[in-house]
Amino acid sequence: GATTTESAMQREETEEERRARRLAKKAAKEARKAETVAGYSNSTNPFNDPNLNEQFVWGKKQTRDGTTEQEARATAKRRRHEVAAELQKVKESREKGEREREAWEAEKRQLDKEREQMAFADNQRREDEFQLQQERSRAVRRVEEGRARLV
Repeated sequence: GATTTESAMQREETEEERRARRLAKKAAKEARKAETVAGYSNSTNPFNDPNLNEQFVWGKKQTRDGTTEQEARATAKRRRHEVAAELQKVKESREKGEREREAWEAEKRQLDKEREQMAFADNQRREDEFQLQQERSRAVRRVEEGRARLV
């Protein structure tokens, strides 16, 4: 965590100073990350590869195909962009599928709720009819037994 003097300095810095400090921090973090590949650095890795952080260039293939290093880099860059675009399409497709699935589930919940309400209304109507019929049969029985009562 930041000490009290650091936090006081951060509160007093201008927007430009804050932006510069954050950019420097981000650059340092990226430099540290670039120094390692899968947790290994150029100096310490089990492969004894002093060029671990550099991108591999297959020189024999370039000479065989007659491509220059710039062309190979351009091809690699284009491929990276194509892969990124394809990943974006897949991500959008998955998100669209999730949205459709959520909409379908919401509609299903709504239909279930409506069906349940209709069933409840139907059960309530039958219950009311039953109570009325019971009330009538009790009234008829009371009259027959000579114990008539006002309803």
